[in-house]
Amino acid sequence: MAHQETTENLSKEQITFNDYIRRGDDFVRIQIYRNALEWYNLALQMGIDNSIPKRKISECKEKINGDNKIIAFVLFLAAIVLSVVFIVNH
Repeated sequence: MAHQETTENLSKEQITFNDYIRRGDDFVRIQIYRNALEWYNLALQMGIDNSIPKRKISECKEKINGDNKIIAFVLFLAAIVLSVVFIVNH
């Protein structure tokens, strides 16, 4: 049986906070970190429990930075390959 979170004892703000975190987590699962950051930042702005969104924001930023390094490296390699092709053909 699937686990369902009970919301009967939670405030409206806590329910919204949990929803923002859950939405961010959904984007992390499909590796869309920039969208996840938006949801975690909304949760952080609520000021309910800053440790959770701060940790998740940090993790997303690490993933984004890692992705940016990979993209930069691939572009660098592509520039080298194009340079070699140009030199060989001329």
